[in-house]
Amino acid sequence: MKSPKIEKAATMLVSDQPFFATILLRMQRVECTKRPTMSTDGKYIWYNPDFVEGLTTEECMGVLCHEVLHPAMLHQLRMNGRDHLKWNMAADYAINPIVKSAGMTLPEGALLDDKYANMNAEEIYALLPDCPKEGEEPCGGEGEPQEGESQERDGDGAGNQPPQPCPWGGVEEPKNPDGSDITDADRKTQEGNWKVILQQAAATAKKAGKMPSGMERLIEDLMEPKLDWRTILARWAGDLARVDYSFRYPNTRYLGFGGQGGFVLPSLKKESIGKVVFGMDTSGSMCGDELRDIVGEVCGALKEYEQDGVDPEVTILWCDTEVHEQQVSDPSDFKPVGGGGTRFSPVFKHIIESGMDPRAVVYLTDGYCDDFGEDPGCPVLWGLTSKCPGFDPPFGETMVINQ
Repeated sequence: MKSPKIEKAATMLVSDQPFFATILLRMQRVECTKRPTMSTDGKYIWYNPDFVEGLTTEECMGVLCHEVLHPAMLHQLRMNGRDHLKWNMAADYAINPIVKSAGMTLPEGALLDDKYANMNAEEIYALLPDCPKEGEEPCGGEGEPQEGESQERDGDGAGNQPPQPCPWGGVEEPKNPDGSDITDADRKTQEGNWKVILQQAAATAKKAGKMPSGMERLIEDLMEPKLDWRTILARWAGDLARVDYSFRYPNTRYLGFGGQGGFVLPSLKKESIGKVVFGMDTSGSMCGDELRDIVGEVCGALKEYEQDGVDPEVTILWCDTEVHEQQVSDPSDFKPVGGGGTRFSPVFKHIIESGMDPRAVVYLTDGYCDDFGEDPGCPVLWGLTSKCPGFDPPFGETMVINQ
């Protein structure tokens, strides 16, 4: 049974918002009482009829625009194992300003924050705090809202609360009818189809003179994604640092307050990052000076989290068809060894079999290899020296250094 309100909203979008309407007409709208609000996997838009009835027609139009932007931006295919809730928040922060700038109305609770302006979902995801497990504090912790954070989150004072998951809408990874994951081939097919749909919607909107503000930049990002590698590096280094409060070494600043005994408060304790292994391929795509600059930047980012600001312990593993190990006291003090060819697996095999037990591995490569080897059991950061279509390692995180 079709929802009269959704059908009315869709009809109004055809004349008012041809960009969103062109995409919406490609998707099936399905009533689903198992979902509390509205969500999509790129093929279907599921909606709870009770949720829809609680919206005004203008809000319903806004939520439909919100839902179609998720698959248009390939959010359902770009999740790539990321935390589902955190990814949804990042995706919402990326698309809600587009919906608003098009003159649409969003329901109470929309995620909007000026500090994420002109960022894509991956960039925003890298900056968001981890989402809590059940029973923990909400994302963002306690305190006042960040500068530029929308007061629209809640009409009853939620502007003074930390960012919360949006109470409506959502994007889900596509599944087969039996609930299993779709194949890589299916993902590539869906990605290609959606890029065509997106280009058709953009052409229709441009012809009508109704292209949403900021949409062209997002389309450009989608066709050729860009993410500043230093942003990824800073967040990755911060994730490595184990920071906690401990009473073992009390904070002496407050021992003189509060009478004879004073206050005994914990001090902030940072655990040393320790050993970091750099894997280097020897394909010759980068010169030694450029590699030294990148290694220096990585070590500089890690040093920010070391106790007393000391340099992390660095081991460099050069690899062509075999591994050449270098211990270096100065991160910029190394000489390339080996030459020609690219294989990743010998580096990870060497790490595992030699019992190196590093805190993290940073692998600098041109990416033209699919011999990844075994996950070393620690965080891995792949630093692509240039764009490499099809580079998709089974573990670790990737940053592109030379866009």
